[in-house]
Amino acid sequence: ELTIDDIACRDVNRPLAWKEYHRLMIRFMTFCTGESYVETKMFSDEELDFITPRHIYEFMAKHAYGRVDPSVEDNPIHGRASTLMYWKKAISYFMSNKIQPWTKLGSVTCGNPTRSSLVNNLILAVKKKETRGIGKESSADRALTLEEFKQSLELIETCQGTMMHKRRFSAMLRFQVHLIGRNDDTCHVMKKSIQVSPQFPEFLTVRMRWSKNVHEERDCPRQILMGSMNEKSCVVLGLALFLEKWIASGVGASSQWLFLDGNSDSRTILKLQEKEVKRGKKAYSSFIKRHVFTNPMFDRDDHVQGALGTHSIRKFATTFCRSAGVPKDDTDYRARWKAQRQQDKYTDTQLNWPDIKAARKLCLEGICLY
Repeated sequence: ELTIDDIACRDVNRPLAWKEYHRLMIRFMTFCTGESYVETKMFSDEELDFITPRHIYEFMAKHAYGRVDPSVEDNPIHGRASTLMYWKKAISYFMSNKIQPWTKLGSVTCGNPTRSSLVNNLILAVKKKETRGIGKESSADRALTLEEFKQSLELIETCQGTMMHKRRFSAMLRFQVHLIGRNDDTCHVMKKSIQVSPQFPEFLTVRMRWSKNVHEERDCPRQILMGSMNEKSCVVLGLALFLEKWIASGVGASSQWLFLDGNSDSRTILKLQEKEVKRGKKAYSSFIKRHVFTNPMFDRDDHVQGALGTHSIRKFATTFCRSAGVPKDDTDYRARWKAQRQQDKYTDTQLNWPDIKAARKLCLEGICLY
């Protein structure tokens, strides 16, 4: 019997969030039809053709306002505009005519119902209410402060646990900050991606091939790794301490991943490779939450409102870069964020100096040459 994972692997063009999209589509169709569907249900074009902007509007309004027909006096205290925008993207993925906006030609309507003024105006109305402070409060992770980041490294080093866990997760945290990466980016890095820089042999380089915004090889140039004069946050020292112990133990010698245990290689089916990564991501997130963010010894900055999670780490790195005077374009380059402009079609993507300017600011107390 097929599982949802088996179905997901059939579609070579599926986005990384396909399973989340599909779960939401099941929920949406249940709302529209009142029927229950099995997890593996795939909707045909004929089943989806009856969907109109009104269906999507009522589904979103029910979530945000608690009713399908909100008035101007109602406030969206149950859902955020960011959630509605994600739902719009998820539902749109399954539409057969997803590119064309919703149009009416005489008595015939056609196009993508998510691309309609009715749905867009609802999202704008929710955003405006949030701006005025009368919508649902944001639950997004805030950025760590510099002191909280330093505390995080100290708590990892002094927590109760095996030395292997301390070395592994300390190295991962340093690496994630230094590359302005996500948890997922960090876990997907392979050992073979670490090489000496041909232009600057004093430094190492890495390619982040699995980043969320990497869609072609041009999007993942070699990025520099610089040692820091602050030994507690130095990414090179963190990697050296972890890899020496991990590879010498025999476990790390067989893994293709830079930080994760595993037996897969490039010939292994993607499902099994992702299983190893998912296990490593869960272990890293749980460790950071248990030993840092919920640790009684963690001195949270009460002047900054918001929750803390692994996404706070990337937000800290981005904020720290910008606060240190790194131009926005250079920060985007370091974080692999692409805002397409005409010059991008002609410029080589291997640009050392924007990357170096951001990397050196992320080395606390200056650059260290080993």
